[in-house]
Amino acid sequence: MTRVGIIGCGNIARFHYEGYARAGAEIAHVCDLHVDAAEAVAQQYSARVSADYRAVLDDPAVDLVSVTSSSSSHKEICLAAIPRARASYARRRLPRTPRTRPTSPAPRTVPARSSRLRT
Repeated sequence: MTRVGIIGCGNIARFHYEGYARAGAEIAHVCDLHVDAAEAVAQQYSARVSADYRAVLDDPAVDLVSVTSSSSSHKEICLAAIPRARASYARRRLPRTPRTRPTSPAPRTVPARSSRLRT
């Protein structure tokens, strides 16, 4: 069974944790800066709670991290997941080319992932 850590427990997150639960995954750890939002989800799924996303990334009981926090934090969280060898999923559109959106995480994420694969 896949054990999922959810980072961000806002409105869109419920579609993620409900979907993972329907697919048979265990919601193992939830995180949000608003701890009461994380606690509500954690209680429903008997999951651990934290306010710092690094606690989810460092949790050995988590196999997959689902990033549902605000879009502005996706890059930081996904880049932090790479050296920890965590599979992560962030629902965010990537540009068609780096010129389309120069602030996109795509140019940095791909080289970081590639360097992780070589080591």
